[in-house]
Formats: sequence, C-alpha cells, structure tokens
Amino acid sequence: MQAEDMEVPIINILNDNGDRQRPKGKDVFKDLQKESESSMESPNLEFEYGDTDALTAELSELYSYTEEPEFALNRDYFEEDFRSHARGRRWIELKVEEQKTYVMRLLDALEVTDRDKRLKVARAILYLAQGVFDECDTEVDVLHWSRHNVFLLYDMGIFTALLELLSMEIDNNQACSSAVRKPAISLADSTELRVLLSIMYLMVETVRVQTEDDRPEWRAARDAFKNELGSPLYNGEPFALLLFTMVTKFCSMNAPHFPMKKVLLLLWKTILFTLGGFEELQGMKVRGRERLNLAPLPEDSIKVVRAMRAASPPRLCHGAHRTTAAAEERPSQPQECLC
Repeated sequence: MQAEDMEVPIINILNDNGDRQRPKGKDVFKDLQKESESSMESPNLEFEYGDTDALTAELSELYSYTEEPEFALNRDYFEEDFRSHARGRRWIELKVEEQKTYVMRLLDALEVTDRDKRLKVARAILYLAQGVFDECDTEVDVLHWSRHNVFLLYDMGIFTALLELLSMEIDNNQACSSAVRKPAISLADSTELRVLLSIMYLMVETVRVQTEDDRPEWRAARDAFKNELGSPLYNGEPFALLLFTMVTKFCSMNAPHFPMKKVLLLLWKTILFTLGGFEELQGMKVRGRERLNLAPLPEDSIKVVRAMRAASPPRLCHGAHRTTAAAEERPSQPQECLC
C-alpha cells in the first residue's frame, strides 16, 4: 500500500461531491509528527550539572534493592563478634582507644585462611563503615558515625588489607572459571567482591568529601589517602589501574561475576579524588593559558552548561518521515537524517 492510499479513520472530510477526501500521505505524517511532539513535551527537569550529587545520594547509589537483606546480615555478624569484646556496651559508647583495639582485632581476623570466617569479618567492617545504623536514631547520627568509623578504619590500615583481599579475588581463577561455565550469574557468585568493593567505596567517598568540622588529623589523612591512591604503591601501579583491569576482564567475558556497577562507581570516585573534577580542570586550563601567555578564556564552559536547560536530544528523525512520493520527486538527492 502506498502512502497516498493510507486512510486515517479519525479524519472524515467530504468534498463538494459528497465523497470522502483522503489526505495526502505527507499531510498525515505531518499531523502525526505534531501530535508526537505535543505529547512528548515535558517540563524542565530538576537536574544539577556537577561532578557528584549529595553525599547521601552518592552512598545510596552503591546498593541495589536485592542487597537490602544484607544490611541486617552485616549487623548480625558485627554484633556476634562485638558482644564478646564490649561486655554489654555499644560501639558508640566506647572510647576511641577501645575502638582502635577492636578494629585491630578485626584486621588480624582478616588474615585467616578460612574463607567464610574472613567474609564474616569483612561484613562486620562493612557495618562499621555503614555507620552502625542500628545504634543510631537519625540519619544525621548514621552519617556522623560512618564518617568517624571510616577515618578510624583508614588510620588502622584497613584499606591496605582490603586491597590485598581484592587482588586475591581478582586472581581467583577458580571462581572465574566457575562463573564462565554458569548459564546465569547470581548475587552469591560475587558476595566477597561486593563486600570488599562496598567498604572501599564508602572509604574513598567519605574521605574525599570535605566538611567544615573536619578534624586536623582527618585533613591530614585525606591528603595522605589521596597521594596513596594516585601513587604506584599497589603492585607498582595506581589503584585506578587495578580497577581498570577488572573492567577489562569483565568485558572480555573472563570474569562475568564481577559486580561491575560497584567497580565503576569506585573507579569514578577514585579518579575524581586523585585527579579532581570540573573545577580543578577549569583551574588547570586557566593556569596553562597564563603560563603560555595566551588570552584568558572568554567564558567558563562549566558555568555555561550549568545555566542551560536540561533537555534531551532531538526526539524525531526527520529523514525517516519522508514519503515515497517525496523521495521519488528527488531521486538524486538522498534524504539526510538530522539525528
């Protein structure tokens, strides 16, 4: 059926002779295009152009809905081990020195050869990094204790120990071979990796974000952690390169069980922490032009983009709506898609 012969039921126009007047194909497509454009109109999006969102949103993005039961599991493993150490007291009631003693105990337990025991200890550490939420009454308290615990964990050398365990999991050829043979991957195939990456992400993101009430020792720890992540201290290569290796193995289908969302989030925050974001990039541009005696930039591209209205790309491909008759009229001029 040619486009000229198409009949649109909603249009019922009679000519002078009382016969139905069928619209031309190109008119039909114009009407459909107008209806499509009007129906897809949407208000301005509440969108802020920046490196990151608020801290709570960035922390929440780490988890999926299927991981929700694991929050209680982390708490249970922590309380099971902490009960014998605290003698009826809660974590938030301990002095800092007592907290350091317990973290050192967890650090020693991470070196056991039993995989299941090591996973339980890692979950207890993850609960600390999550802010011992069961002992807190408000979200503010959870964020406070999460920040306190993360700097405590870094000070006690937990990140270095986690990095060694992560390297072991990456080089675990048996787990990779088993995952390749499976027809479908489940959460159980990446449990150890997800726990390790979650702790490391919480540590990197929490230390990266500066607050006004940061203690002097926390500021010093931030600078040291930043230099540590950007230096070739991990097997002679930066930490980001190790994460890129995980991406490569996953894309080559040699490790389909890698939790790639967590890997990419941690990689993003590591690069952002070590190299900086938009503001640092703009400052480098300005200093570079001054050093080369070039004229200043006419405008700040980041400020321009932030002031623009959030919008989507063009919705319609105009080249796809050309009728057969129109194409036959200009056979020597191919239609160009504007998308």
